[in-house]
Amino acid sequence: MLRPCLLFLLATLLPAAAPAAPQLTRSLDPPLLAFYVPPPLPARPPARWRLALAFDYASVFQVEGPDEAGTVVDLELARLALHAGRRLGPRLALDLELPWIATTGGFLDDFVNGWHRTFHLPDGGRPQAPSNRHLYRVRVGGRTLLEERAGSAGLGDAAATLTWLARDRPAGRLALRLGVKAPTAGPRFGPRGSGGWDLAAGAVVEATRGPWSAALHLAAVVPTGVPELATRPYAAGLLHLAWRATPR
Repeated sequence: MLRPCLLFLLATLLPAAAPAAPQLTRSLDPPLLAFYVPPPLPARPPARWRLALAFDYASVFQVEGPDEAGTVVDLELARLALHAGRRLGPRLALDLELPWIATTGGFLDDFVNGWHRTFHLPDGGRPQAPSNRHLYRVRVGGRTLLEERAGSAGLGDAAATLTWLARDRPAGRLALRLGVKAPTAGPRFGPRGSGGWDLAAGAVVEATRGPWSAALHLAAVVPTGVPELATRPYAAGLLHLAWRATPR
């Protein structure tokens, strides 16, 4: 599967004293995108509010099973997410995330195929598929759970994340998190949501030394899913490294 992503952090309002924060991006693999992954938010609460707008774009090609008889993901996907956070106390913050997700046949297949040929990279069978096709089919246990042959767009599942700053030192911080995703995109599994509630617990560890900063985000997620799709708990993690090029 290929997921070249164009990542743009369009706007971020954070306290000037906060360490460098990761871009608010995530995997755009459509089956995984339907479920909750806590965003990599800073450990410290904002001075009052924090607002961010994150845009991700990916060309995805994935085929499971012979002759495309199983799950097939062949599309391009755009995700625009609005993040809004509010300080609730000296150590507590609440953040909300509302994504807008669109899928299309796209325009990048020829470019990606040329990239693979130029650098002799595995192509996963993409050149044999129709160019710029939109096909999203999910098969589970021999049954077709989802099949979309035309692009679509709409709001995705909304999520809320509560962050408590457990330890705050000049050289490092530790925060604990709880999160929940609601099936606001609809009651069925699809490109914009899982159709069920997801619950998460996790932590973030931040460290600063001179111009360098690092953050490790970890979470365990329990998805409820829908009756047609068996789900089980999963873990997510992100390691962020940053170097400050100019003085504060």
